[in-house]
Amino acid sequence: MPTSPQSPTIAGSSRTENILVTIKAYPNPSSQYIETVCVAGITDSGNFIRLYPIPFRDLEYDQQFRVFNWIEATVAKKSKDYRKESHSIVPASIKVGAHVGTENQWAVRRSIIDPLVSPSIEALQDQFAQDHTSLGIIRPKTIKRLIIKKEALQWTPAELAKLRQRTLFDAIDEQGTEEAIRDLEKIPFRFQYEFVCDDQRCKGHTFSVISWEVMQSYRKWRQDYGDAQWEAKFRQKYEQELLDDHHDLHFFVGTVFQHPLVWGINGLFYPPKTTVVQPSLF
Repeated sequence: MPTSPQSPTIAGSSRTENILVTIKAYPNPSSQYIETVCVAGITDSGNFIRLYPIPFRDLEYDQQFRVFNWIEATVAKKSKDYRKESHSIVPASIKVGAHVGTENQWAVRRSIIDPLVSPSIEALQDQFAQDHTSLGIIRPKTIKRLIIKKEALQWTPAELAKLRQRTLFDAIDEQGTEEAIRDLEKIPFRFQYEFVCDDQRCKGHTFSVISWEVMQSYRKWRQDYGDAQWEAKFRQKYEQELLDDHHDLHFFVGTVFQHPLVWGINGLFYPPKTTVVQPSLF
């Protein structure tokens, strides 16, 4: 696989961390790194950590981790990002470990994640004011609806230029043959949840969802069912199934560097409910 001369490097004091990946966002065009993915997870010491940038599609095949994989990597605190969880990563250092499955009603996943659940977005905002906390997980009190908004069908010329800035050298593999570089697919919709936190201060939130899982669902179901029917399948999972009495839907949330006071949904966590609510007969 070709290695870009613009691959992310690391500065400052580095260390090795073992991290359970819980968030993998959909890639974004980057002027410096062509396209990048923001990844977040939980260290083996029980702390949230953000890893950015990761040129995910340029990683070696055996480095392309899934959500809920343990990975080992060399990281360092980002000096220009004051959010406490933000770290740089050496992509070449990534070693993929065990995958944490969903056995026994997601018992192992819940044992790691449940201690980190915050009461509300409002509580996380309080934490941000105290120590620049910018990642968390919440269990909404009420999820009102899933919103699907149309966006631009194609990348802007500036975004497309970022994605196509690989040099000819980058497009030559080890055998000296030209490698086809696939443009990152533009997702022409924005997916949002409207919800209320279990907090007296909460007046309701509408957050965009940027998880790779959600975007891949759109891509797969649009391919399988076409423009006329993908939305019904999408809503069946993300608006009906995950909000039913059998799932305990949580949101992994975080801020972005450019807008540190604005929170969004980076990933979904939906273990089965430990007690299923039975419908009333009366």
